[in-house]
Amino acid sequence: MDDDHISKQELNEGFGRFIARLQRAVEHRESLEEYCQNESAVTVDFTANENSVIVSVRQSEPIPPVGSTILSDWLHQVRSALDGAFYTLAALETGSYPPSRARTRTFPIRATRAEFDQMIASDSNPTRGMTASTVEKIERAQPYNGKYGADGDSLLWIHNMARIDRHRHSFDLALRILPDEKNCINFHPSSPRPVSVAAGPENTILSVDNDTVFATIEYESAETAHRALRESWIKPNFMFGMEAAEWYEDAVAKNLSKNIRNDSLTTRMRFCEWFVSAMVKMLSDRVTIEQLHIPDWINVGD
Repeated sequence: MDDDHISKQELNEGFGRFIARLQRAVEHRESLEEYCQNESAVTVDFTANENSVIVSVRQSEPIPPVGSTILSDWLHQVRSALDGAFYTLAALETGSYPPSRARTRTFPIRATRAEFDQMIASDSNPTRGMTASTVEKIERAQPYNGKYGADGDSLLWIHNMARIDRHRHSFDLALRILPDEKNCINFHPSSPRPVSVAAGPENTILSVDNDTVFATIEYESAETAHRALRESWIKPNFMFGMEAAEWYEDAVAKNLSKNIRNDSLTTRMRFCEWFVSAMVKMLSDRVTIEQLHIPDWINVGD
């Protein structure tokens, strides 16, 4: 299992079980990655149109509905790892299990500083009774403090995805061509030089029912274009990966999440596993010397 990115965290006693949740999440992600290792998952078609050849791609078959369920399981394990570690720390810092206002003790994730400050001032403040230094650490970890802003932050992505999946619906999965410098059209040495090669639309989810244009190749004549097809002179090369179709299409339409949407879904998932493990480590490190021997009651339930 490819879990080195999370399993090397050195945690205080009582927090290792949350890394175990992330290790379970890794298993879910790897089962999704297997689908993209199948080259026949994408079908390539060539069509001659006068003096041009249109190279189009489509998803060969729908991703089985169980794929959406696997993503749901992944979201649950990742989010619950973060919430469990936060709940444990809240119990330690308030000196009771369960901690006061136990229902509110989920790791807070807010898109703006104003929303965070409003949360702190509310009766349902999840950090109530915790040390000022812990609250400061949690505030620094908020999405709006990230390098790419809130909409490009992994924590907010996990938060929103898990919330929608838990309270509304699971996410349909589809394939898409990933931006990569290796994406290109290769030509046989016998092929005449084309007049032009125009790339198809970017940021497009592939479909089982409709073709997506990968490239349009223009030749000097229709005869040359038809010969290129007949003699298989054209060889496209591209990377493809899985995506949560609804989230991706919405991010593209609103021109959001430019950094994280460039990755495939499974690449993004792997980064989130590492990021959440680092957050669990941060919460674990908040345990004081006095708390280092975690009392037995902290291990009652999850």
